[in-house]
Amino acid sequence: MKRIVQTATVLCVTASFCFNTVFAADVKTNANSWAVKNVQKTVELGIMPQSLAYDALADITKEELCILAINFYNMYTDKSAKPTINNPFSDTDFEMNILAYELGIMSDVSNGKFEPTKKVTREQLAVVIYKTMSACGINISGSYDRKFADETDISDSAKIGVNFVVSNGIMSGSGNYFNPKVNVTKEQAATAFLNAYNTVTSQPININGKSIYIGDSEDKVISVFGKPQRIDNTMYGYNRYIYNSDYKNLVMIGIKNGKVVDVYTSSENGHYENIKIGEKFSSGGNKYDYDEEINKAVMYDNFVKMEIYCDVNTGEVYSIKISDKKENYSRDVSNYTESLESHIGKEIFDIINGERAKRDIELLLWDDKVSLSAENHSEDMVKNKYLEYNNKDGKTPFERMNDTGVTFNFAAETISKVSGDVFDVMGDIMSNVGKRGNILGTSMDKAGVGVGSESLNIYVTIDMYKS
Repeated sequence: MKRIVQTATVLCVTASFCFNTVFAADVKTNANSWAVKNVQKTVELGIMPQSLAYDALADITKEELCILAINFYNMYTDKSAKPTINNPFSDTDFEMNILAYELGIMSDVSNGKFEPTKKVTREQLAVVIYKTMSACGINISGSYDRKFADETDISDSAKIGVNFVVSNGIMSGSGNYFNPKVNVTKEQAATAFLNAYNTVTSQPININGKSIYIGDSEDKVISVFGKPQRIDNTMYGYNRYIYNSDYKNLVMIGIKNGKVVDVYTSSENGHYENIKIGEKFSSGGNKYDYDEEINKAVMYDNFVKMEIYCDVNTGEVYSIKISDKKENYSRDVSNYTESLESHIGKEIFDIINGERAKRDIELLLWDDKVSLSAENHSEDMVKNKYLEYNNKDGKTPFERMNDTGVTFNFAAETISKVSGDVFDVMGDIMSNVGKRGNILGTSMDKAGVGVGSESLNIYVTIDMYKS
């Protein structure tokens, strides 16, 4: 059963930015120490031209602000936009000024004059950022409860812009004052546009002191995590890089066309934004769905889908999967090959050991004989369309293990059927007291996992024993 929980969401957007080839270290600026990195980053991103960075302490003009706004617009929309209207101004023929006017970004004009060298105030910057993001198609919203001491000094026409930048952390006041009529320097404008950029870009997935972003390159993955211990197939048709040398920090990274499309981790030091493994799940006030059968919360931010697997007993997060929101994750039945089934089995085994490692329980050893027993049972359940521990011939798990040459003093079996990814199998197991007790028990030391598939369903058998 799924439960939908609704609260407020702010600034929902999906985007892909194109980057310049300028590197921050190459940017020359006279900005104050607090703003140097901000100015350098906006030049690196292509928002601020190097020519403006040289004199970052000077007040910014309307024309210079238009350059930042249009560069942001072109970068966000992946366009090289040009004005389509006739020039309505007598004092400028600069294309970015005309385009900013046409897009509704810069509307502070009168009597056919643009006044390109006029200085820009803080409230005007707020309005321009608000209108730039609106022109980009960003669903802009937000409100703030705080009242500035100089609230009455904010022009009525600027209040919507000020409201937006303050509520989304793009601009703030000084003390209890917004100072709406004070001129803005180039370094301040760069910082505000960088803050705007940061509100619509993905955040890093942090794993034991290492960070990876959705959209990072395969080379970046290898530079951060090294070569994977294994590369698996997935039901989505792309590869999954498995990092299981340290089960306490297990990581699985989906790579499609050389780019990261999803990241799964059960690392005890893993987190994404405010979602931290080992802590109680909190939505942070955002809307989410909750699948009570596998205790999984599903949330979206501007760029990613978050699947958060929670402990049924404590409500603590034990693993997360972060996926590219733009990706089409359709499963193709043609991908469900013997190779895929084998890889699913190995991934389930890794995830089980990941949970055992975090609890300081002895790791399981893979056993081919018991794995064959598990595989035979999963395939039999697919063939004969059932989900039971005893097969249609009445054989128990223990009899079936004996049939494949397994000798044991203690043994146990866990079965699962899901229409989803490997991680949902673990969600099903961890949400059932008996199944959970089996995989996290201390009396077994060897295991094997067998997988069968029918349509888009996967049948899983986990056999465990101790000699």
